Amino acid sequence: MDTAVTPWRDAKRPLWPLALVVPALPFAAVLLAVGTGSMWAWWLTPLFILGVIPLIDVVIGDDHANPPEEAVPALQASPYYRWITYLFLPAQYAALAVTCAAWVAGPGPIGGIGLVLTTGLVNGIAINTAHELGHKREAVERWLSKIALAPTGYGHF
Repeated sequence: MDTAVTPWRDAKRPLWPLALVVPALPFAAVLLAVGTGSMWAWWLTPLFILGVIPLIDVVIGDDHANPPEEAVPALQASPYYRWITYLFLPAQYAALAVTCAAWVAGPGPIGGIGLVLTTGLVNGIAINTAHELGHKREAVERWLSKIALAPTGYGHF
């Protein structure tokens, strides 16, 4: 009888960089706005976050495959997962700078509403990143959590 236990492997590891899609959406929107001249391009981010992502979630369904408890310390110590989380912050702030520059350029009323939603959604989703960083013991990660929360003014988290 074979009693060897296969070590747990994160099958979703290659998908983790998809977390950076959200702060990348404003860049795609500005390219679309410049390329087409349409201020409707600023609705790309709200449409994707409030429409496409929930649709994908319905199609894929619930994921009940959590890592076993014995794998969690190794996952928490992995530089790969930590750096994916860290990279959200410069992407978030770059997206904020791009949306502020677009606002100054005058997106018009329709584009302006989409732009405000874009900025709010990206910074609102950053609250998830801040949540993860806030649970860490290292002081620098707790500080990064506050940096992620600063654009939303939600510093008491």
